[in-house]
This record gives sequence, C-alpha cells and structure tokens, in this order.
Amino acid sequence: MNLERKDITLIPTAKSGRCPACGETISWQRWVGGRFYCPNCAIGLRLRPAYFSVLYCVALVLVSLGVYALGFRGLGLLSIVVLALLPVYWLVIFINVRIFPVDLEATADVRGLLYGVPDDEADATPAVQPDEEHVEPAPVNGPTAVRSPLFEPIKQHPTIAGVFLAVGFGALVLSYVWSGATAVLYRLRPDLVETRHGPRGFDMRAELREDAVAFTNMSPEPWLCVASLGSVDTAYRASFSLAPNETRAIPYADFRPARATTTPVVMRTVAREQLRAECRGPAGRVHAGSLE
Repeated sequence: MNLERKDITLIPTAKSGRCPACGETISWQRWVGGRFYCPNCAIGLRLRPAYFSVLYCVALVLVSLGVYALGFRGLGLLSIVVLALLPVYWLVIFINVRIFPVDLEATADVRGLLYGVPDDEADATPAVQPDEEHVEPAPVNGPTAVRSPLFEPIKQHPTIAGVFLAVGFGALVLSYVWSGATAVLYRLRPDLVETRHGPRGFDMRAELREDAVAFTNMSPEPWLCVASLGSVDTAYRASFSLAPNETRAIPYADFRPARATTTPVVMRTVAREQLRAECRGPAGRVHAGSLE
C-alpha cells in the first residue's frame, strides 16, 4: 500500500500576498524574511510599513478598551496598557496574517531586474570541481587561525549619557510594572484596605474599603467636610460631618454625580488615583489638601 505523508496542523499558515506589478502570488516563506524579489517579474518588494502601523493602532485600541472595560482608570490603566501592548500587538499580527493577505509594495531595488532573481540554493556551498585544488581550512582555534575583523564584535565603552538613559528607561519600566501590578492586585483583592493621611496640620485619615471610604477625624474639634474622588473636572463629591475622633464610612454610592460607571471597583480605583478633602471647623478654620 502506498501511503502519502501529509502534515496536519491545527494552525493555518499565513496568507499569500500578491505582487503589485504583475499580480504574481507571493508565498509567506518569501515575504516573512523582509525585502525580496518577485519570482515572476523580478521587481523588488517589501511589506508596506503602514501595514504594521495600522495593526499597532488596532492593538492599542483593543488593549485600551479591554483594560477600561475591566474597570481600571488613571495611572493603573496606562501602566497595564503599556505592559500588555506588545504581546497583544504580536497576537494581532499572528491572527491577521492568517485571515487577510498581506499588503506588499514595490521598492527601488532593481538588482533583480539587472541580475535576475537569486535561487533558493544560491547560498549553498558549491561542489569542488575535479581540477580545483582542495585546500584544508585552517583550524579555528589553532595557531594559524585567521581572525577576520569583519566578524569581530565592536566593543563600545559606555558613556555617561548612555548610562543615564539606561537607568532612566529602567526606572520608567519598573514604575509601569509596579503601577500595573498594584492595579491588578487591588482589582483581584478589593478586600485589601489602603490608608491615606492628610498633609501636615490636617489630622484626617481615610481608609479605602471595598464599598466605602472611611474618614477619621483625629482632631478635638468637629468638622464639616467635602471629599472628592478623582480629578477636579470629573470628581465625585460627598458632604458629611465628623465629630471629634469619629470615624465615618461614606459609601461610594453617596458620591455625586452618580454615573453609569460608578461601581465600587471603579470608584475605589478613582479614589486611589486622587483623594482630596476640605473640612471647616467651628471657628471657620479650613483644612484642605490631598490625602496621600
């Protein structure tokens, strides 16, 4: 029985492109390596750079909408988008090239027209002719080994500017990793309590609980307070009174204006980004500031 071998894979191969000059089908094995020549008309071709720019924008929109839909806001949203953008970008490319044909464009490379398209075996080692003298190559590690400077790595000494750039870039990456990790941690564990304190001279403490913000008046006088969550333009505000040394939990639902996204998870994320309070005492003295 003559059985023909067939390779079976669950992942389809990438779609073939077409030459913009002659319409010849270009297999993905050719365009995956970068610049190449059309096997029919020998014109130089490459993947259109805008092709990857569009896919990058698509990945950015998908990641941003996905992270926003999960309830992340502010710095946490930005950090997670920065960390997840590259993996999602490669995933978008992986899926797109298997669904849609790639976009090819002609280049100014005319070597294929002048000298012909190189064969796949052009780089193979030619066979030694009978009349050619066969010379044994010198041992690589022997005393007669020839070291070509063409293949020697160029050793560059680090500069002050390079060191500062490397340190700054590393610090930026670590800050994004830390912000993204903490945002995900508090998203998975909303039961963790964060404590914030007012600036010097403002004896207030706030605890970001799962469903409310607990404010504590640590001064000996009563206060009338207005607390705001988020930035000044889009802040959620709530008014309440605090007796001396009293702790009062203000539910997130009491902060106005109420919006469609005012779930406890979203409100706690907003409070984590920005939390301010302004309290007035009996003598008219005002305490205000951000709780850090």
